[in-house]
Amino acid sequence: MQRLVKWVLIFLIGLVQVGFSQPSKRSVRLFEKAERAYVQGNHEEAEKYALQAVQKDSLYYHAHLLLADIYRTADSPGAEARHLEFVWNHRQPHDYLVGYRLGESFYAEGHYRRCLDILTEVIATDTMPSDLLKNVNRWIESCRFALQAIQNPVSGDAQKLVGDINSSLDEYWPSISIDGKVMVFTRLLEAGENRSYHQEDLYVSRFDGAVWRDAEPLQGVNTPENEGAQTLSADGNLLFFTACNRADGLGSCDIYFSRRMNGRWEEPRNAGTPVNTEAWESQPSLTANAVMLYFTSNRQGGKGKMDIWRCQLKGFDPTGNPVWGTPQNLGDSINSPGNEFSPFIHFNGRDLYFSSDYLTGMGGNDLFVSRLLDDALWSAPENLGYPVNTSHDEQGLVISASGETAYYASDRDGNMDIYQFELYPEARPVAATYVKGTVRDQVSMKPLEADVEFVDLENGHVESVQTDQYGTFLMALPLQEDYAFAVSREGYLFYSESFKLKGVSGITDPFMLDIYLQPLEKGSHLVLRNIYFETDSYALLPESRPELEKLINLLTQNPRICVEIEGHTDSIGPEAYNQELSEKRAESVLNYLSRSGIDRNRLSYKGYGFSRPLAGNDTEEGRARNRRTEMRIIRVDE
Repeated sequence: MQRLVKWVLIFLIGLVQVGFSQPSKRSVRLFEKAERAYVQGNHEEAEKYALQAVQKDSLYYHAHLLLADIYRTADSPGAEARHLEFVWNHRQPHDYLVGYRLGESFYAEGHYRRCLDILTEVIATDTMPSDLLKNVNRWIESCRFALQAIQNPVSGDAQKLVGDINSSLDEYWPSISIDGKVMVFTRLLEAGENRSYHQEDLYVSRFDGAVWRDAEPLQGVNTPENEGAQTLSADGNLLFFTACNRADGLGSCDIYFSRRMNGRWEEPRNAGTPVNTEAWESQPSLTANAVMLYFTSNRQGGKGKMDIWRCQLKGFDPTGNPVWGTPQNLGDSINSPGNEFSPFIHFNGRDLYFSSDYLTGMGGNDLFVSRLLDDALWSAPENLGYPVNTSHDEQGLVISASGETAYYASDRDGNMDIYQFELYPEARPVAATYVKGTVRDQVSMKPLEADVEFVDLENGHVESVQTDQYGTFLMALPLQEDYAFAVSREGYLFYSESFKLKGVSGITDPFMLDIYLQPLEKGSHLVLRNIYFETDSYALLPESRPELEKLINLLTQNPRICVEIEGHTDSIGPEAYNQELSEKRAESVLNYLSRSGIDRNRLSYKGYGFSRPLAGNDTEEGRARNRRTEMRIIRVDE
């Protein structure tokens, strides 16, 4: 929680001097020693003398208040509350600052009923300043929420991970691959023979189906300095992490990155401006397809202390450095006057989980979820409830692609360890699956570097990646949407596919594709799987536009090829009807191309009815495959 440290000795003691019984001279001398030690930063000695003072004189309020400040500095709200409560119970009339601090301490300890009772009395004080009143009202709201949450717990009984991830050291900041088989996390190494200080390093572990195994240092990324708070792309080939106080840093802490090439991680580099500034940047979270980077920063222009920002990753320049868009603050829907941090954007790219010490919650740092409503508008954050959240700090949450399994770190057993729990349905993100494929030349069978593109057919949103040197790619695919998919490379026909996931809510098996691109030569043909018509009609639907535009680009960039557009139907209905329908649909595509500037002399069309099926017509799936448009290269002009 946000603890306001400025109301300490000088304020509280000054308020309670009048009307108290005079302590003994011995107690005063002990208190003065304690006060001097506290001002000098020797809190252990200050605590010793102050305790002796209250042992000599139990009604010595100065000493009780000094002890409260000592325990506040030591972040011991329970001990702080004991001394504040003593003053509260023995001083009349009540001082609102004592009650304010007491309520805050009860809240930090999770004593919500006692906090509510104290603050209800405090709020009646006419002399309370407006800034304190605002905090009191916020804590009252949080106490009521917490009491209700405890009475209505959600599922979320966290269990320590079984396997080789947790050790006698501290482990935290988990991040997982989209297939759930790889976890990268931060481990705090103790000082040893060759190192006089603690050091954070990145480790990786793999799931064998039962437990996590082989926690090993992330080779190529770790240095003698600290690396932590990392995030991975869906394909596992791009890593962002946090490092502080480095020679090439722009601020106190910066975000760094490394790319895996030829199976090895490259030497990390500073992610550069505008992601990094002279301020503090940390805790990156990368969308699965590496389109957007979310991160925490206390830079100027924010809404509070630490805010969550995001920045578009447009790609990499010829030197291998990232090309960024303009950073965006997530705005008032997410960020508050307090601290928002520890963002995790789910594999679906829409559901954001984060921590806040200011929004209504259980105390400490609570976990929240917010949904992306459009390109920039977020839903009001929802507290994940109890026992996911407690009066302690919760942060570093990540969630599996299915949305069912959540991971985070906790020190509830002494060490900081990584735990998992089943996320209850109301808090789950929209599940995501993924497409994994290999692209090859159809003739030589050699792998190809190619562009891979997904288009959300409802909103036109496009995400793209490139295959690696082995021709492989992996892209996350949120459920409950329909997608057009294309793979293209200069000198080849593009490959077209569609993914119909509208209404699919449960996680599905990943799509595994072997894609063979055909060179641009006579006889090559492709199935245009994302051209759609109205039922029993040759009128093109708007969802066809991405595919048609890709076809126009292909013909524009390759003016020597001449093509035939072919229409095909299923076998439902009379043969003559299907023949005519297939011809008119092929003609509709030709007319669209012609209106878009493609020379009509390069185009022809033909309908084949149901004479050339790709699959049986006895199932809906087979009939859907047979209802298609194709394009064939019939001539390549000199």
